[in-house]
Amino acid sequence: MSLRIRVALFAIAVMIVTPLLTGCTGDPVPDVSGQRFESARFALERAGFRVGRIKYDENAQGPVGFVVGQYPKAEALATPGDDIDLTISGALLVRVPMLIGKDGERARAEVRDSELRGGRVTEENHDYIPAGTVISQAIRPGSFAPKDTKVAYVISLGPKDAAVPPVVGRWEEDAEVFLGDVGFGSRVDREHARQPEGVVIEQFPDARTDLDLGERVKLTVSRGPVLAKIPDVRGHDADRATRALEAEGVRVSYRFQSGLDLDAWEDGVVASQDPIGGSQVPEGIEVILYLRAP
Repeated sequence: MSLRIRVALFAIAVMIVTPLLTGCTGDPVPDVSGQRFESARFALERAGFRVGRIKYDENAQGPVGFVVGQYPKAEALATPGDDIDLTISGALLVRVPMLIGKDGERARAEVRDSELRGGRVTEENHDYIPAGTVISQAIRPGSFAPKDTKVAYVISLGPKDAAVPPVVGRWEEDAEVFLGDVGFGSRVDREHARQPEGVVIEQFPDARTDLDLGERVKLTVSRGPVLAKIPDVRGHDADRATRALEAEGVRVSYRFQSGLDLDAWEDGVVASQDPIGGSQVPEGIEVILYLRAP
């Protein structure tokens, strides 16, 4: 056997026997000093190890949240699956909770339960996130921050404005409830109209106009029609009867009985009328006069 082969075999034997004699077996521990905690954990787990006990050194120099010590030390041999203890610069790190989408009370509780402190809470309008819900937070959820760190967040005030809904034709109470559900107030004026009493006949601003929430929409509500008392015009000629009825605010139309000269219908005499004399009707209604020959 040549000398070269004997040397190679001896080297292989040394590599096999030495760990058995010294008890040093396993894989080298990666060096994670100077890395952020999240990066260090990833590197250790990728190498087959786990993060063990974590200590925090508030007096360590440099930025907070970085590995300043590890045991076993870098390049030491350890069995895959072993715990690697770390020392982190700064105070105890805790995971920052997800506050976005939570209501204000729930967000405060989550910050407190995570051993953090509530920071500055600001409010701003948002087109679609409901009022009282967290829109954003200053520290990324899922990251780590020193215990008692203040976490600031922003809460939605809801949308600043909205389109005014159409309420003309609704009953007054329904219109006010509808406006209130959207976020508007209302004020009511009343006037006589042909629509039934209590029905909204006008609104300002008009429907689909953008208006700041909390503002009031002016509603004009019908008092009902003004009633006219129909005079009894039977026996009057057509001209006189027409003037008497129009003076009461109603319209007049005619029906002709046989025997009446249509070329001189104005000379006809009222035989009957509909509605009958003495009736109370809304202004503007039509009264039919049935004319006969004089």
